[in-house]
Amino acid sequence: MINGRFCISCYNRDREARIGRNAKGTPPTITATIHAKKVAVTLPSSTPRIVAIERVVSRMEALVVAARQAGPGALIGVPPLEVPGAPDSAAA
Repeated sequence: MINGRFCISCYNRDREARIGRNAKGTPPTITATIHAKKVAVTLPSSTPRIVAIERVVSRMEALVVAARQAGPGALIGVPPLEVPGAPDSAAA
């Protein structure tokens, strides 16, 4: 593991996306799919919180990264759906 997060192929993918070119000097095709995902994390004896995991290609990758970072005993899941422009239920 590199920096406690990446295997060597994922590290190379992330590096190519950050610098905007691959080993051949062309823009990598995966760059368009790298984004941030939100994950719900609950540690033992704490309230749930939403964490943004940066530079992932899927929700599954974000869940794995969050589980590794949170450690044993943490509950990891998908946060509630956020509908853009919808009124906040707490305010109603």
